[in-house]
Amino acid sequence: MNNIKYMKLLVPYIEAGIDYVTINGWIINEGETIEASQSVVLLETMKAIFELESEYSGILYKIIHKEGKKIPVLKPIAIIKTSDEIYKKDEELIVNEKEVESILSSSPKDVLPTDDEVKKTEVIPQNSIDQIIELKGNRQFGKEQILESFNTIPHSYIEKAVIVDNWESKREDFIRKKGKLLTLLSLIIVGLAQALKKHRVFNAYRENERVLIYKDVNIGVVIDYEESIAVPVIKDADKLEPIDIVKNLMKMRKDLIEHKTKLNDLIGGTFTVSALNHMDVSRFIPIIHPKQAAVLAIPKIQINCIIDEMKEVKHKRILNLGLSFDHTFLDAKQAINFLNTVVKEVDNIVISL
Repeated sequence: MNNIKYMKLLVPYIEAGIDYVTINGWIINEGETIEASQSVVLLETMKAIFELESEYSGILYKIIHKEGKKIPVLKPIAIIKTSDEIYKKDEELIVNEKEVESILSSSPKDVLPTDDEVKKTEVIPQNSIDQIIELKGNRQFGKEQILESFNTIPHSYIEKAVIVDNWESKREDFIRKKGKLLTLLSLIIVGLAQALKKHRVFNAYRENERVLIYKDVNIGVVIDYEESIAVPVIKDADKLEPIDIVKNLMKMRKDLIEHKTKLNDLIGGTFTVSALNHMDVSRFIPIIHPKQAAVLAIPKIQINCIIDEMKEVKHKRILNLGLSFDHTFLDAKQAINFLNTVVKEVDNIVISL
């Protein structure tokens, strides 16, 4: 007996603070066959573009929303027709629109933002505008999350100047001897993960009058690519070695460029690192991610002159390690102690190289 079912392909719940996604492009066309766990569509959030997989095998019966549409989470974007029969690739698909309406009416209809809501701007003289750039995709989501962060998290910032000559020389020696890539970022992430285990209140977030401490240490890393940004997450970072971190970061960037990032790669972050060490910036103040307590800033290493104990002028490599933190339940003393622990943990890692 041929048991036909129509299953909705829903925008998944991603994490707190992400209420919408934008359809970046359809991988499968209407009428094409789908296997369970096959990627069907590219969705975009402020974190990245990722592939959404189908839970079912069948055919893509109806695409409800086209590329470029902004869709709320947990709303349908397509219908998949499943059957006990095996579909032929060349089989002609006939879509019954009344049937589609009936399927969609079985749950609340999409509540999409109106054009006025999406494009609401201050009225200014048109002759003073040279160009209009619409915020789309993760740039639009980024704006929304930054506003949420500033509205709900009182930011405070503290900074520690770290002499990193020893870190860099040990790292360079490791590369020469082992022939393996080792980055400063990977060393700091491992040190940070260990510090988060000792200062658990930084691996947490505030919810009204409560502070909720996470079980796992999952570190999101801000990555820029193709004039966009993403925040993929290194899961269980406290259990990884610097070489493992390097491999994770390289795979993350490759997947982002090739649009192969999965939803699971982008969710579950408990702390974030914003690294601009590849850019000519000596310090910056990053924005705390919603549902987190703090974010670590890693700018470019600076060459500074200092006077040593012998009163001689020396050139030293200095890293201005910065920390933005939620000032509702964290204070400056806790923040500097946390940064000191990060540095100490990196020192210990470097000794063991």
